[in-house]
Amino acid sequence: MAWRGPGRTAPGRSSNTSVKAAARFESRQRTRYRRSTRRKCYSSAAPRFFHLRSNLKVIDVTVAMSLFPKAAPEPRQRLADWKHQNPEKFQLYLHTIGLRNLVSAAEKKLTFALGLGDASTWQNSTSTLISMARSDHYDVNTGQMSFRMLSGLKTALNVAEKSEEFRTAVTEYEPLLAAVAALDSAETERERERLMAEAALREARVNAERRLLAQVDNDESVIAAKAALNL
Repeated sequence: MAWRGPGRTAPGRSSNTSVKAAARFESRQRTRYRRSTRRKCYSSAAPRFFHLRSNLKVIDVTVAMSLFPKAAPEPRQRLADWKHQNPEKFQLYLHTIGLRNLVSAAEKKLTFALGLGDASTWQNSTSTLISMARSDHYDVNTGQMSFRMLSGLKTALNVAEKSEEFRTAVTEYEPLLAAVAALDSAETERERERLMAEAALREARVNAERRLLAQVDNDESVIAAKAALNL
């Protein structure tokens, strides 16, 4: 009968060889068993381990956010973001403010023009006022305009200022402008203080050098050198 397995002794082989073969066979079986068991443990523990790592990562992010909260955007950045997100409101605000300044300057020029002339009574000025009302003249250099043009601009200004978009732009945009102006003022003040401190430091160094140079002749080595020179 042919030899099969490590438990039997093959023809022509000693019992010592059979024992060694059986030991190697059992060692291989134990190694296979340990490997298969290890794979099963890893496969069953992997989802729980991944879930644990995910939870720890979420906890770490939450703790970091609580310890180091996100800083508020700088006023200049908030102003730029508002302009980018509200281009129509921004343009409406600029045009309305420009129209307001134009009307204000035209009213001042018109008041000044009405004060000119040599009319002795108001009846004598009627023709001048009528000509000014009929005229469409606008002087770009002086800003003086006719009654008709000024009336049209004031009507447009009144409509723009009463619009909901302009009122919203005023409440949202002007606080950002004020915050940026305050930041610019604070930075300018800090820069002024820094320049003054640097100037004071330079002056202190110059004064210290002068004091040291004034004390050079009182040094012992200088006195000894002068004495030797006199000899």
